[in-house]
Amino acid sequence: MDALEKQKRTLPPNWSSFLYEKAESGMGYQVVDIILNDETVVKDVAIIESHLVGQIRGYKGSMPPFDMANIKEIRLTHRRWDFSKE
Repeated sequence: MDALEKQKRTLPPNWSSFLYEKAESGMGYQVVDIILNDETVVKDVAIIESHLVGQIRGYKGSMPPFDMANIKEIRLTHRRWDFSKE
């Protein structure tokens, strides 16, 4: 992952701090729903180490389909899925 890709996948500090205080869904990751300012809900987002968007269930693109600045809310769900089968 190059520096630009990492930047586009990194949550703003306020959201990283929020998730840092929450329980993990598995070793080193949390599964969340992300609500955007326009009320769009991006479900089943795997966040690695409380700050990096790792994978989104069912999404095939290489970059998150939203701008980190547009995050209104993050809801921890702990929904599980087999990442290797995505």
